[in-house]
Amino acid sequence: PQLRSSAGPTQGAGRAASAPARLMPPGQALCPSACRLPAPATSASAARRPQPEDPGAWQMRSAFGASWGCVAAVRSSRRWPGRTTEVPLRPGLLGGRGRAAAAGSVALAGMRWAACHGQRLGVRTAAAADEPPPPTDAPRCWTYFSAHRDWCDHLLFFEDGRLARGQAQDSGTWQLKRSGDDRLVLELCWGDTSNSGIASREEFESPDGTTSRFLAGGASLEQAEGEPLPLPGRASQRPRGLVFSSVGSQCLPVIRDQWLCSPALMEFDVALMFYKEATSDVFRELSALVEGQSGVELQHSPGMKWPNFLRWLELQGGFEAVAARYDYIWVVDDDVRLETMEINRLFSILREHEHIQFACPSFDAGSDGVWRYFDGHDPRYTLRYTDFVECTAPVLKASMLLDPMFQRCLRAVRTGCFIDFCFFPVAGAREDAVAIIDAVQCHHPPRGPDAPSEMRQVKAWVDHKEDDVYFEQAGVPRAWYWFRQPQVLGGLPASGGPEGVAGGVGAAVAAGPAGGVSHSVG
Repeated sequence: PQLRSSAGPTQGAGRAASAPARLMPPGQALCPSACRLPAPATSASAARRPQPEDPGAWQMRSAFGASWGCVAAVRSSRRWPGRTTEVPLRPGLLGGRGRAAAAGSVALAGMRWAACHGQRLGVRTAAAADEPPPPTDAPRCWTYFSAHRDWCDHLLFFEDGRLARGQAQDSGTWQLKRSGDDRLVLELCWGDTSNSGIASREEFESPDGTTSRFLAGGASLEQAEGEPLPLPGRASQRPRGLVFSSVGSQCLPVIRDQWLCSPALMEFDVALMFYKEATSDVFRELSALVEGQSGVELQHSPGMKWPNFLRWLELQGGFEAVAARYDYIWVVDDDVRLETMEINRLFSILREHEHIQFACPSFDAGSDGVWRYFDGHDPRYTLRYTDFVECTAPVLKASMLLDPMFQRCLRAVRTGCFIDFCFFPVAGAREDAVAIIDAVQCHHPPRGPDAPSEMRQVKAWVDHKEDDVYFEQAGVPRAWYWFRQPQVLGGLPASGGPEGVAGGVGAAVAAGPAGGVSHSVG
């Protein structure tokens, strides 16, 4: 989309053609009127141009260009890849019934520097004839566009380690480093953040080993103009997937005959926390099974799946260390059956759709569970976008571990109740952030007297709802975790799937309580 002034396309185009871009020095806040293109130069306005002794201001003005901060092109979802809506930046991202999550869906094309489009738009981004030349001691700078849940802005990374936001007073320092697993991690440390609503310290990780893009949960940093940050040291290796489970006395057939049935073909690691007695025969057999298998670990830790997952994260060095080592994590119950190659395929499909933050495989027709009417296999689709996947077998995008709000959810969860409703809002409430992967089918066997649920022996299922007090104490909004009727928001049809779905992602699919499915073309 073309860059336009918030004053309107006609007026903005005229201004862009007649005036150079001017911005305030780093650290000085811009009022809303300053987000519009400047008026034609006068002697008074010329007096406000950055002076040669202010290299940072010249660097910011020349890098940002003309139309930054005026208009953002916001995609409603990936269901309409070519459809964008231009809205004023701040009303569109910060206003209206908590819809600040739209920041995660900002199309970067609507906020690219005018310097990238100067010739086409007639915007002068170089110094005007009556302006002094750029100072020779101006620090080198890299520009990135940052989209958070509650705000979006351009960030300037200076070679001396300083960091500045484009439209706010916030400043700080940055550091690009490699983790112990050779993953790229970008650390941002901000100064006084009491009035800005941002975390004092943020860590982003590179999904592909380059510096063009960094992720931290629903937040992202993308190269906006010029060269990306220079790579430190050697290139990163491709991340692996992880299967995590808290396992009990009935787990051996699933682990041996399903997850690890083809150990030579595994493209993922496995972390098991055994919650029953360490003196049991099952634990001894399990220890013998995993002994000598690369990438498979077993520990003893009494407790339910989600507290054990948090405990395992802490043992590995914390959220950042695990997010640097893996790209996707399948946090699965110990009775869910899926063979090695299908687990590989599950991770592979998610890597092809990196916008998905939470997912689960579909469940076959013989699977048991109260949500099978919703996430049961639908052969018409490769995947379906939803606002809910159950906590039985969710796949987490590992970068979500860096999201402070998701960290609150993980610290609050006990039985698994309520956290599955948090997946959609914590991912920014985007219509393409949560998905059921119909291309992969798992099996969740029925429970009966011969195979009772061990977790229900620890705590009755009807008592799981008592977890709400922990989410409230953790500061998780009630609207995030409280019950709501799940919806299917769209889908990518399988070969020979529903007709009339342009590009494979144009149908809204609604599942009713009885499991019926209806279609309406978006």
